[in-house]
Amino acid sequence: PDSDVEGAPTYEEGREGLFYMENHLNLLDSPKEFYYNPTTRALYLKLEDGADPTNMEVSDVKARIQDYAFIITNCSYLTIKNIHFLSTTVYAGAETPDEILHHITFDSLNMSFPSVMKRGLGEYNTSYPTTLCNTNKD
Repeated sequence: PDSDVEGAPTYEEGREGLFYMENHLNLLDSPKEFYYNPTTRALYLKLEDGADPTNMEVSDVKARIQDYAFIITNCSYLTIKNIHFLSTTVYAGAETPDEILHHITFDSLNMSFPSVMKRGLGEYNTSYPTTLCNTNKD
């Protein structure tokens, strides 16, 4: 059947492949899982041991709020080291064929959940991966 969400992937009869279900309130079955309803703008969160959310601190909830901690372009002789990234990542790339990034060093970076799709927010064709690339005229 076709998806009723514009831009969402569809299932084709007779085609083999992996699939999974996500982004439905009924799928919340483990602590720290959440569901966001973009129509009502309501966020549902499965808490540990049925905890009461009125007793929670804002700092108890962690969520991704940015795609990239650093966007590095047109840069040389840069070192980034000893940082723990939680739900964010790094983009380092030449923007045009005339740019060349050089002497960029990433040392001892710890990345937890660095890249994510935003299907739960209705973005089906965009991802924000860790990107380290360079281009030149040749």
